[in-house]
Amino acid sequence: MFGLATASAGLAWGAGRLGRALLVAGLALAAGCGWIWLRSSTVAMPRLERPTITVVEAEVEKVEALVAKGDIRLTLAPAGDALPPRIRVSVPAKDAPDGLGAGARIKVRARLQPPPSMPLPGGHDFARDA
Repeated sequence: MFGLATASAGLAWGAGRLGRALLVAGLALAAGCGWIWLRSSTVAMPRLERPTITVVEAEVEKVEALVAKGDIRLTLAPAGDALPPRIRVSVPAKDAPDGLGAGARIKVRARLQPPPSMPLPGGHDFARDA
């Protein structure tokens, strides 16, 4: 809006240098904002809005051992478009099946939740990174 208002002010100002500068700057600002809006809508991916319990069919991309907790963290690429393109699930190490590794296909019922937001101003924002 501000870009178009600046361009309109440039048109109203007249044919002088200032008018042309306002017109060009306003149009450039409006085009840049439009490009950002278009780009963000075309690359948007599904995301979790709230915690949910669902059945996930996915391919295992990575397996990490969480030694301190005795868990295994799986990075999964779910099949379908309803879930984000990559999710992480923690499984107790004692409950993990043998042969679980990268490339394995699994089906699991899991409680998924969105990444936590920034706990304090200036802290790390996990939601932004995701």
